[in-house]
Amino acid sequence: MVDADLVPKSVLSSPTKARARIAAIAGAAAGGCALAGCWIRFDDGLAFRASLGLTSAVFGALTLVVALGAKSAWGAVGRALGLSIVLGVASVLIPSVLVASSDRIPFVACLVFGSFFGAFTGFVYGLFLAALAGITWRDANAWTHEGADRATRTAAGWALFPSALALATAVAHDREPISEWAADRAREAHDVAMPLGLLGFALAVGVAAVAFARAELRIVKRRRWLGMVVAGDPRWSIRAPAPHDDLASLPRLRDGGSVLEYRGEGGAYRVSANGRAVAIL
Repeated sequence: MVDADLVPKSVLSSPTKARARIAAIAGAAAGGCALAGCWIRFDDGLAFRASLGLTSAVFGALTLVVALGAKSAWGAVGRALGLSIVLGVASVLIPSVLVASSDRIPFVACLVFGSFFGAFTGFVYGLFLAALAGITWRDANAWTHEGADRATRTAAGWALFPSALALATAVAHDREPISEWAADRAREAHDVAMPLGLLGFALAVGVAAVAFARAELRIVKRRRWLGMVVAGDPRWSIRAPAPHDDLASLPRLRDGGSVLEYRGEGGAYRVSANGRAVAIL
């Protein structure tokens, strides 16, 4: 339990939510890339991109939640890559329905044909997601407030790469003029391609920017507060854990083994056991 009178809420993160935050960034990035058309385009259009954007966002987030539950960073990498391939195949289900209904192609044929492209696309997305899982696993599983914010900040920085890919696809590829002989369906798809690509870029960057700003602000405030309370202030002390400390109830601000204790106005002249253990550093 956090002592709200002594530990400002502004310095606290939530270690249990670290995976969810990373997953949200991953989901936004994967969904943004799908909206931008970062896949093998055997078909296109508003409904096609919307369905892929939604499934990619959900599957991207799910991949990171599962991957970060591994017992090691390399285990997280393997989980992310393998699951991405499987979910890449699953993501072609709705597009196969759309193609079958509009082109009168048998659904099973669309599904089998699309599965090859889905597996490859899932593998490519998986490379990005596996890298994210690998670089954030340690901090996300440290179960500290500092680690949770570091992991979130790292994930936000990672999001710049898929965001750049979405932007490049939108402004470089989809801005090219379409042939005057193109079918009406192709023209409709081309008309929405660039706006959806920019929307995907904004989604990925927006979620990452908000997550980065909030995590960075907590890190700065936490370090400033800790610097203040341990810089010779007699009301505070750092000591080794004692048998009477309920360590499980204390917020683990950092990954050390020391206890931050509040001694009160009496300062160092008070007996240590009478102090209040506030956090683990």
